[in-house]
Amino acid sequence: AYNRHRFFSQNFRHPRHPDNRQTFYDFRTTFPFAHASSIADGRVPHHRVFRPPNKNSQGVPLRLRIQRLRLEPGEKAHYVLTSMPAPAPWNAPVKELVLGKGNEGALNYAGYVTDYQSDPDEPITLRYRIEKIKGVNRGEVENYDGDGNLMPSRTGSSTTRGITMYEVRNTQFPGGGFEWPIRRINKQFAIQIGSSSRDYARAGFLNIDRRQANVAANRMHGNGFRIRWQLPGNSDKMVFQQYNPRCLMDSYQAGSGDNWVLEKFNGCLYQDNSGWVNHNARFFAVPDDDEPFEEGVHFIPRSPSLRNSQSTPIMPRIDAINQAAVGFFHDNIDYDGVNVSNLIPSARNSTRSILFGVPRDPVLSLMQFRHANLNYYLQGSAYQVGNSYASTQVGRYKTWGRVRRIDFQPHADMNPEGQDGRFTFVVPTPFGDVTVRLFPWDVNNWNYELGTVRSTNSEFNHQNVVLDQNYYLNQALFDGYFLSGDEQTSSPTVESSNPRYLSYHPKVKTDAIDSSVSEDPKFQTNAGKLLIDGAFNVNSTSVEAWISQLASLKKSGDSKTPFPRTFTLQEAPNRDDPLSGHPSLTDEQIELLAEKLVEEVKLRGPFLSFSDFINRRLSRMTFPSGNISLAWLPKQQWPRETRDTVAGLRGPVQAAIAKAKFNSGGF
Repeated sequence: AYNRHRFFSQNFRHPRHPDNRQTFYDFRTTFPFAHASSIADGRVPHHRVFRPPNKNSQGVPLRLRIQRLRLEPGEKAHYVLTSMPAPAPWNAPVKELVLGKGNEGALNYAGYVTDYQSDPDEPITLRYRIEKIKGVNRGEVENYDGDGNLMPSRTGSSTTRGITMYEVRNTQFPGGGFEWPIRRINKQFAIQIGSSSRDYARAGFLNIDRRQANVAANRMHGNGFRIRWQLPGNSDKMVFQQYNPRCLMDSYQAGSGDNWVLEKFNGCLYQDNSGWVNHNARFFAVPDDDEPFEEGVHFIPRSPSLRNSQSTPIMPRIDAINQAAVGFFHDNIDYDGVNVSNLIPSARNSTRSILFGVPRDPVLSLMQFRHANLNYYLQGSAYQVGNSYASTQVGRYKTWGRVRRIDFQPHADMNPEGQDGRFTFVVPTPFGDVTVRLFPWDVNNWNYELGTVRSTNSEFNHQNVVLDQNYYLNQALFDGYFLSGDEQTSSPTVESSNPRYLSYHPKVKTDAIDSSVSEDPKFQTNAGKLLIDGAFNVNSTSVEAWISQLASLKKSGDSKTPFPRTFTLQEAPNRDDPLSGHPSLTDEQIELLAEKLVEEVKLRGPFLSFSDFINRRLSRMTFPSGNISLAWLPKQQWPRETRDTVAGLRGPVQAAIAKAKFNSGGF
């Protein structure tokens, strides 16, 4: 008997016969039935496709290139191998594949050729492993030069790690080349998919085309993984409130937790597929211990009965049926032929999902800036302007705070003495044993309120101050600016594109003008040259007045009032689609929303400014049981909100929408 796993790391130039001192490698490569390739260079060949020969931990990058990328507004598409790429050397320093829009109806795959040769009828044993996508080390300091280029680390040159998206432009990137980084994911994804020793009676059994011929069209043989960023459909988070999908850097400092979903597909281990199926099968007559070698008897080839390792085709393929699962519910994908539109009633007619818009006409409202990417970081909301939800990074009673990445707070049930014992151990050193205590608190002065445990996923070099940017943006914009809609630059008069703004030309006495003072810039005087036709008081407590204001976009004869998310109203058939068109409210819903707005005005008013009407209140978490931090409690243990605490959750408009419960119906 022998340890088969040892063969994969054994150097066969070392073992020698005790009598003639011949190495096993010399014997194995010269006897009549030799297979020299099986232990080339004295070892079982290892082909690390995505690791360089010097075992540099940086890895070999995989470049996925998309040529002539074109998407319609809101379109979701899959980019796959639309043709079979030419075989490439397994040790190429960079692996590059060209992708095109489509589905995996025809199975195309990248082949990396090794120098190992085997007859299709010969048996073969192999192991394979997918380890990880290497990210940036959590404790590594990233240094950038003045042009934004990542500088080399102390250990060597900087190498792309994690996942980086580039855009090819006509202008040269400051660091060289024409590829500009537009998104970088610093996280490391630990995949860890592998197999034990896999025996095959014939090497030809590994022919993927032959094996795939009898497999369902939406599955593949082999092992694989899929990484997806969750959209709101089935996510357990308020995605666009907690994350900004347009940030440049997706780092470990995601204070709301990780929104990535990693799926693994291991066909080797699925349903207890066997691995070492042939165990110690003897292919030659080997002499027993102390048995003299007899030519013509020993090392005569045998023909053992061999079986093939089995695997299950569980790796999903991109099928045409999944193109229907667009928009917020892209994770509702069925690989067994079920019509996905039947699974998603709220998105049944959705063929597009427009999340952000770009203005094509003059911008008339500050609220239209909600589509601007004003948040540079991953944490924080995707829609900044007009958003009044409390930040998940900052307490309700303030507008800024420090990143703490708290995992949990100790409590009385934790048994501090026992916890201290778990975190204490002895390390032997040349100078004697050293006691190491990793428990972060003094057991004798145990404090259940102040001690906290930090997450190990926090990056050491990014302990930033976090702002409630929504609050500050609303305060700065809505109380300090307005949009006149005037496109003229040379005329002294103001001609607004907004029909609610009327030009006003006050009479100015000529003898009152000081000729030594130049005329004020238009942006400083436009407000004095406009009148508002039909101004509205946000402190109104009249339901009828709010109905009139909310229904102002309703066309005569229509049954609903549109509330466009983007800058252009969609026409049929996607007009009423909440994902690709715009949401709309019936007259009954308008009345209900008006009633809820009046409730909020009475609860919070009077509002002293427009931003005061939009923003949440800064309120302490003072519940009847005391000042409580909800981060430490499960949701079912949260105390009932009070009149004061609830005002810190969101502003009056978003509170009214929540009370009306429109969102539960797909709005």
